[in-house]
Amino acid sequence: PTPAPARAVGPATMPGPPARRSRALGGALALALAPPGAARVACLLAGAMLLRASVPRQLFLQPCQGLASLRPSPLCGGPVARVARGAAGASAGGSGGDGGAGRADAGSRPAADRLAGASALTLHLYDHCPYCTRVELVLGWRGLGYERRVYGYSDVEGPTALLGKKELPVLEWADARGDRRKMAESKDIIEALEQSPEGPGLRVVAPQTGRKDLQSWNSRLRKVMNRLTRPRLLQMPIADFATEADRQYQMNKYVQRGFNYEAALASTDALVSRVDRLLAEFDGLLPSQGRSLNEGGWSWDDLNTLPALRVLSCVKPLAWPPRVRKYVEEAHTAAGVPTYFQHAC
Repeated sequence: PTPAPARAVGPATMPGPPARRSRALGGALALALAPPGAARVACLLAGAMLLRASVPRQLFLQPCQGLASLRPSPLCGGPVARVARGAAGASAGGSGGDGGAGRADAGSRPAADRLAGASALTLHLYDHCPYCTRVELVLGWRGLGYERRVYGYSDVEGPTALLGKKELPVLEWADARGDRRKMAESKDIIEALEQSPEGPGLRVVAPQTGRKDLQSWNSRLRKVMNRLTRPRLLQMPIADFATEADRQYQMNKYVQRGFNYEAALASTDALVSRVDRLLAEFDGLLPSQGRSLNEGGWSWDDLNTLPALRVLSCVKPLAWPPRVRKYVEEAHTAAGVPTYFQHAC
């Protein structure tokens, strides 16, 4: 999940006290009048810091409000047992009770060195998040043990306490000295895991092949699947949506972007027909072995496709071709990541 873009704010329209407007004006001047060479770099940094300090925090973190009348539909034929979040959903504290404190891993370090000597891995995630899922797939395929900390979707403070933003996944670990470190961005995490001496020592995920047929298929699936999955994910027994506040937060977020839950549910039959055709087409994209999208084994083609198929497994009316369902289930089972097939509605 990615946060909504912050509103553009200029010094002339900046809300807040004169001191804040003054910082914004100073930052803008520093950026505009920066000299060439090394001095320019210093001025640019100073200007950026002044501008950032001048922007009110609420413009970067905008909690959902209103729309209290919206409620998820009972798609699964009755109440669904919810997984209690416990401390994992309510607190951002990492192993050892550091309360979310710890250093963000320096991006300048070679990827192979970032996880050298790493222990006590913790993955902070949302269960339904495709970016989180692909990190879990690589962790599982590499045979690495880790603690799984799932957050309620309405919990802003917990994820934000990790690295300053309500964005997951975040991988946390103890380095060789026992210091807690954290890393964001699924691609960076996966690259560090793949170059780590921990696990099998070899890459388990090959580079993306650039297959045009897969790119076209994924693009067409993305255009239709959200209208099927968003209302149904709210019914899954996962910590992301364990409370009414979590479910309301998700609905508010997408309603504000123009998504209509009632219209999506009313279009179920038409949407299922379209996705059924896509799933039948996907069967033809699998090679004969069916274990991965390419004969050589798992690749970024699989990592870019499997998480969406896992989310789609929450939609009960779909007709999954046997080879496609087997591909989804076996890949996730190999990583120890459950799908939603048994809870589909």
